[in-house]
Amino acid sequence: MPGKTPSQAVDAFLRPLDRAISCVSRIPLHADGRSAGKTHMLTWNNDRPVLLKARHGQIRLELRMGYEIVPAAGERGPWKVATRVCTYSVHASDGADLLTYHWHPATVREHRPHAHVGSAVLRPDAAITRKTHLPTGRTAIETVLRMCIKEFGVQSLREDWEHVLTTSEDSFKKWQTWH
Repeated sequence: MPGKTPSQAVDAFLRPLDRAISCVSRIPLHADGRSAGKTHMLTWNNDRPVLLKARHGQIRLELRMGYEIVPAAGERGPWKVATRVCTYSVHASDGADLLTYHWHPATVREHRPHAHVGSAVLRPDAAITRKTHLPTGRTAIETVLRMCIKEFGVQSLREDWEHVLTTSEDSFKKWQTWH
């Protein structure tokens, strides 16, 4: 999302994400920087898992994003936020890993978006292990929130959660520069 200043670009980036998060939690996101030219971190709940009520008890959700404020041309500018790395993790109520989505393009081992199945869902003799990189497309946090609500039965705090997540994800897709 564009902004006239680096700070306004961060606000434009945070607005739809905070709205999406409001579907499952009242805890806001925290952006640790507003200056251009360096990577900052977007965290949630002081970088600790958030406990969410679910159909069969509770799950824990974590998210982290590294972002950079960069100059942009045309309708994308003059400033925009570019995501540089992200991790979204879903844990069982006891903290056991269920599913983690990663995108860390600067690493050599696996720079494409991928997911890891957690140890909570694997048998000891499984062909898929915690370290297996399962390819995905670029995954938006809205996709993970929708999965938590629909598949894990996380209770939404908003009646319009589906519309909020769709609107926010559409904004993400419109402004992303890498597909």
